[in-house]
Amino acid sequence: MTYAHVLSGGNGAITSFLDSPHGGRGNTPAMAQGASFRRIERNEPIGIDYGVGINGYVADQFRTLVIGELPDDLKRAHDFSLEIHSLFIKEAKPGISCSDLYHLISKKVQKTDLKEYFNGYGEGKV
Repeated sequence: MTYAHVLSGGNGAITSFLDSPHGGRGNTPAMAQGASFRRIERNEPIGIDYGVGINGYVADQFRTLVIGELPDDLKRAHDFSLEIHSLFIKEAKPGISCSDLYHLISKKVQKTDLKEYFNGYGEGKV
């Protein structure tokens, strides 16, 4: 199994028919998910989501890239995601539950104006 999405600009914010972090416009309404024929532009986020599964082992990664510079609001959101990542690294120790980690991070996110964009992998989420 191999799977990949490459989405850029506003296409990366289009939701899909499934509860997923992103969906994309797709090439046709018959397959309204994934990449479209839109060309990648400078100074916009490019999201690459890819996964592979071999003999029961699954790897899944998402990377965000930009050709040029991200707008300031997206830079700020990226910097905040790095803060969240650092908090996770600091707090993820033997004995802590995954739900406790999720609630700790969610609590930090809920104090910001970015909370509506947080999807995480927590209770009732993707």
